[in-house]
This record gives sequence, C-alpha cells and structure tokens, in this order.
Amino acid sequence: MKKLEPVSNRLVTLDIGYSLNYTLIIAHIHPVVYFKTNVEYTSDHAKGMIPMAENQRVRITKKMLKDCLVRLLSNESIHKISVREICDGAQINRTTFYKYYGSQYDLLEDMENDVLTLINNYLHTDYSIDDYTQQLIKVLDFINENIDLCRVLLNNSVDPDFPEKLIYLPSIQQIISRNLPDKYSEDEMAYVFDFIINGGFSVIKKWLNKNNRESPERIAALLNITIVKLFPEY
Repeated sequence: MKKLEPVSNRLVTLDIGYSLNYTLIIAHIHPVVYFKTNVEYTSDHAKGMIPMAENQRVRITKKMLKDCLVRLLSNESIHKISVREICDGAQINRTTFYKYYGSQYDLLEDMENDVLTLINNYLHTDYSIDDYTQQLIKVLDFINENIDLCRVLLNNSVDPDFPEKLIYLPSIQQIISRNLPDKYSEDEMAYVFDFIINGGFSVIKKWLNKNNRESPERIAALLNITIVKLFPEY
C-alpha cells in the first residue's frame, strides 16, 4: 500500500494505481479552453456504505481482475478477451466479477478512470511552474512504476479514445491556459494549447516505450525547458 502526499488536505491511499479511496470534485475550467466539466469520484467506503474489511476485500478483488486484464491486453485485443479468461487468470469466479462489472469493457473503463483520476489529482493547479515540474515528475514516476498498464492504455492499442481523455484532463487545461501569456486570442490559444499538449504527449509516449528509459526527472526537465524556450513568457 502506497501513501501519496496530502492534496488539499485529503490523504490519498493507492494500491499501485488501482484503489483510489477519496472524493475529488472538479468544477471550474478556464473559459479559454474547450469545455467545462464537473467530475466526481467517490468510493463506497468514503460514503460509509460498506465496512472497511469488506472494502479492502473489494479492492483486492478488483486489483486482481485488473492485473489479469493488463496481462491479457499485452497480447490480445479487448474485443477478443472474454470474462471467462479474465476470471480464470485472476482466479476469481464469474459471479464475483459480475457483482462489480457488467463486461470486460466496464473493467477496462474502471482501469482508465483510476489512471485519469490519479493524474488529475497530481496536476492540481495551485502551483508555480517549478512546483508543476515536481507534479509532472510524480506522474512520470507513476507511469514508470506501472509501465505495462500505461503502455497498454497510451499506445492506442486498447481504447483509441483514452489518449484524448488524458491530454484534455481539466487540470492539464487549467495549468497551460493559466500560464500562457494574455497576448494570445481565444483562437490562437486553442492552437498553442494543442501544440504544447500533443507535443508533450508524444515525448512521454516515446519515453514510456523505451526499454532503457531516462529518469522521470530528466524528462520533466526536458519538457519544462523546451516549453520555456518556445514560450519565454510562460
């Protein structure tokens, strides 16, 4: 069990990227960027619906199912993976599986939401650019520690929409739009935002697919330096 640093006076408890036991509400996006979003992530335990011991068993069961699906996705398309395969690999009976998920696609979506929630929480916006670099290092550390999961999700081999869900996270939009200079019009801002976010994503994707990867600190510094050189006012 890995404990992350408190964010906004919340303690986030994480089982290697899977069991997120907290409530996060995002409610305001900079008017320049593309959309407004209200997202609420709530665990059953946070609402007091189930006892701690039972909640722990649920987390372990779900993690076993997710770990198995990641292994299967390394070799097969999600469309060719059956619930039976997942349950056999995880040694979980199908009755238990269907207690939490309706299909393998629901399980995949839960995995995606875990990653998006964690990264969105890391990249909260009450930080200067130097502090943002530290938050980016945490995200890259997470990718590095969960490389199989992140390769499956970010290489477009499972859900082609996931990379877009990631790069248009509200926190990422806020950070970029709040730090870009006011000289850009709304239309120009859209172009600059896409340039920064898609370029950064390409660098991270190239990095995660390398066997001999540079350290997260080095990649975070490279991204920061590049953006500052391209946009001195940033």
